[in-house]
Amino acid sequence: MKNKTALIIVYFGQVPSFINLFLKGCERNRDIDFLFFTDWDWTKLPSLCNVMNIPFSMQQFNNKATEKCGIDINVNVGYKLCDLKPAWPHILEEYVVGYDFVGYCDIDLIFGRINRFFTEDVKKYADIFTITREYLSGALTIFRNTPRIFRLYQEAKGWKDIFQDPRHFAFDEYLRINDVIDSNGVKKNKNQSFSDLVLDTSSVVLYNDKYIGYEKRPRLAVFDHGAIYAENEEWVFFHYVVAKQSVFWTIPGWSDIPDKFFINQYGFYRSEYCPLSFMDLLGNPYYRKQVISSIKKKSGTVQKLIRKCDIKRLFNAVLKQFK
Repeated sequence: MKNKTALIIVYFGQVPSFINLFLKGCERNRDIDFLFFTDWDWTKLPSLCNVMNIPFSMQQFNNKATEKCGIDINVNVGYKLCDLKPAWPHILEEYVVGYDFVGYCDIDLIFGRINRFFTEDVKKYADIFTITREYLSGALTIFRNTPRIFRLYQEAKGWKDIFQDPRHFAFDEYLRINDVIDSNGVKKNKNQSFSDLVLDTSSVVLYNDKYIGYEKRPRLAVFDHGAIYAENEEWVFFHYVVAKQSVFWTIPGWSDIPDKFFINQYGFYRSEYCPLSFMDLLGNPYYRKQVISSIKKKSGTVQKLIRKCDIKRLFNAVLKQFK
C-alpha cells in the first residue's frame, strides 16, 4: 500500500478490450491505488505501481459476501455484482486496512485527475464522495473508511432480498425493479436503493456538488497527459456507457496508449487534425469488424421489435445509432 485512497474493481470473466485505456487513467492517478479482484491472467497486462491484482474467483467473492453480509450470497452473473457495489468495501475490508478512503468504480471509462475533484478540503468533511447530484454513481463513489459507512448499505430497506435475488436492480444507483421475490416466492415492495438511503440520511455527509463525469457520446473530448476535457470543461472521467450503445462506436487497437488522444462520436484517434470519421469505420478492416459485430449483437433486439410491430421504438433505436 502506497496511497491513502483505494478504488476497488471486482470483475470476473474475459478481459475487456478496453482495459488498457482504463489502466492509462490509473497510471496517471499515482496518488490512488486500484485494487483488482479478478480471475484474469495479468501476465499480458501492464505492470503499474499503483495497480494491484488480487487473484479472486466468483466463488471466493460469494464466500466473502456471505460471511460479511450474514446472508447467503450466490452471484453467478457478472452484472449482478453491481448491486453489491455499496457492500464491496465491507466485503473486502481486510484488503483495505490502512486506507483513509475506499471506493468503487466502473472500468469502461478513462479517468482524468481524480484528486482535482476529490480534493483535500472535501476529504476533511465528506463521508461519501460521488460524481452526480441526483443519485450515487456506480461509476465512481468513494467512502470514508469507517465501520458505519462501510456497513451503511445494511440500513437500506430490502437490501437482503435484493442481494439474494438473481435479477439486477441497480441498487447502487436507483432501483430499476421495485419488487423482489423472497425465498418463499412472495413479492415484496417498498425497497430502497443505496442512493435513496444516503440522500435521506442526514447523519451522513455526502459530497455531490455537481455532475463532474462526462458520459455523453462526444463531439470532441481530449485526454491530455492525465486530464479529461470536453465542452470547455475538465471532467473526472470520460465514461463511454452511452457511446458504446451505438454500433458506430469503436475501441482502438493501440498496443501503447498515447499520453494525448482525442475522442469523437466514432471512437478514439491520435491527432486532432485527423479525426476518426464514419468512412474510416467502413474502410478500415479493424473498425469494420467491430461495427459488424455490434450490428449482430443488436439484431435480436431489432427482430423482437419487428415481431411486436413496435415501429416507433424500432425507428428510435435505429436513429439512436447515429446520434
